[in-house]
Amino acid sequence: MLSLLLSAGALALGATTALAHQDPPGCFQSGPALVISVLDRDGATGLVGAASECETINYRVTLRKAFNNDQVCAFSGGSVTFTTPDGVVHDVSMDVPCIGGTTGPCDPSVDSVSSELIPYTLRAADVTGGFVFALATYSGGVSHDSDGVAGDTPGVGATVPKATPVVLCDDGDGCTQNLCDPSAHGSAACTNPPIDCNDDNACTTDGCAEGACTHVAPDPTCVPCEGAGDCNDHDGCTTDACTGGICVHTTPDPNCVPCQDPEDCNDGNACTSDSCTAGFICAHTTPDPTCVPCQGPGGCNDGNACTTDACTGGICTHATPDPTCVPCDGVSDCNDHNACTTDACAEGICTHATPDPTCVPCAGPGDCNDHNACTTDACTAGVCGHTAIAGCTPCETAAQCDDANTCTTDACTAGACSHQAIAGCGPENCSNGVDDDGDGKIDCADPDCAQDPVCHTEICGNCIDDDGDGKVDYEDDDCCDQTSSMVLDKMAVQTHARAGRNRLSIGALYSPKVSPGFDPGIQGTTLQLRDAQGTFFCQNIPFKSDLKWKMMGIFMFKDRTGLMAAGLRKAHFKVLKHRGERVIFGTQGKQMHFRDPVSSNVLVTLRVGNQCTQATAALKTRHAKGGGKKLVYP
Repeated sequence: MLSLLLSAGALALGATTALAHQDPPGCFQSGPALVISVLDRDGATGLVGAASECETINYRVTLRKAFNNDQVCAFSGGSVTFTTPDGVVHDVSMDVPCIGGTTGPCDPSVDSVSSELIPYTLRAADVTGGFVFALATYSGGVSHDSDGVAGDTPGVGATVPKATPVVLCDDGDGCTQNLCDPSAHGSAACTNPPIDCNDDNACTTDGCAEGACTHVAPDPTCVPCEGAGDCNDHDGCTTDACTGGICVHTTPDPNCVPCQDPEDCNDGNACTSDSCTAGFICAHTTPDPTCVPCQGPGGCNDGNACTTDACTGGICTHATPDPTCVPCDGVSDCNDHNACTTDACAEGICTHATPDPTCVPCAGPGDCNDHNACTTDACTAGVCGHTAIAGCTPCETAAQCDDANTCTTDACTAGACSHQAIAGCGPENCSNGVDDDGDGKIDCADPDCAQDPVCHTEICGNCIDDDGDGKVDYEDDDCCDQTSSMVLDKMAVQTHARAGRNRLSIGALYSPKVSPGFDPGIQGTTLQLRDAQGTFFCQNIPFKSDLKWKMMGIFMFKDRTGLMAAGLRKAHFKVLKHRGERVIFGTQGKQMHFRDPVSSNVLVTLRVGNQCTQATAALKTRHAKGGGKKLVYP
């Protein structure tokens, strides 16, 4: 920023007579000029706009002719001073050389005199009306305008003020600080953060009003602190802490009761022993963890129908008049693992009815020995079963085995009668189960009985072709009210070189729709396999009849031992209710005894009750380990 002012009367424009010592020749005007430059703190950039009240600026003063032409005479002598806004006078030049001359004694190369940078840091005290004022002064100079007779004109001088606008940081708010950043320029240097009213008391809310700090305590119970030692509330139930400068008392156990003596600790609970600990905290121990306190009998219901509830001395008691009583919420709580009983939950108490007093429960076949050599004992679904062996007569002595046949030797062996044919004695009796004529063929298997009417009736379930029509049991229409087609899904027959190591698995659609009353456990189930040489597997499968599973359409047979169904380990029927009540069947067995199939086509017969289904599987031979073979379908 530059300023140029001329002192009044310093520049005379009237014509003067050309003098011999005029410099420049012919000059006729007298006019020194003072120029004040205001620069930024760097001393190189002109100051633009207002300065802040703490900013450092630089002044430079230059003395020169008012106009750079030959009409203005050169001048010299005198002094130049500069007064900064703080009143300090700075000498610029105390003996001004000849400025603007063209001949001696003036140096034509000198056309001005400039000061060094004059730094000044603004102060609020120097500001008047939003400005700071500086002043440049030149005095005592001589104008070279004489012809040498009258002499040069003395008393040449000039005075120039310089006003610089200033931004003050005082925002008029007594609750803010008026800060000025000397490194910033103008209004950017001013900031007005709030004054610091922090009293270092975390219990007060600090503020400022009308220039004065305020400290309000919203919570009169708040206690300030520097450490946990300042916060002891003398309450044994609390954990004392100093958090964020405020005492905090937490109660980890909401049931904790502080005390001074045991009388403070009566909890009105007859089941507890009350005491005041060394830490002044009530303690209530329960010697009997099963004890329940009470005010009356109504508070003692333990939900157990087997007990008589009472309130005695403030403590619940529960007597059990019947030690065999079992409480329950539902029938599932009442399983006594006895398949002979019907379990029920009646009024919260388990009951176990025995519909069949002759039923014997069991865990395995060993529990079912009826000491009758003529029955096959089995444990099926937890119930003993005894199947009579066809043609077998139990006995204790040989005298009980007389078959009135003089051609047999009667004996009682291991509790069962036997009749050994006497070779060549008498004709074959076709219905006594004895090889009467000693030809190795018994009853209807003997050609001698081919015409006997008794050999033309099929006995269902003995796995023998009794009527000689080449069909065994349920392959024969004589044993089925109805025979329908079964759809095989898959089948595998694997034989092994070692006896008793064969395997079998079948999966099939038994029926497209379940028949009324369908229950393999009640109706009985038989599986038969036949090839070109005849039946090579015939076995009843003792399915379990279970009401719960039946309601879900599932009928199961499982035997890990493989002893109950000739090696079959598991079998199932399942009613697919979401697919039109179709019935599927599956079974698996291992370590089974049956001969190798002699043909690829195997007839599968599956009987439930008096309903029979059949399917023929065209088996394919696959390699099998162990020296046997594996036949599969499809």
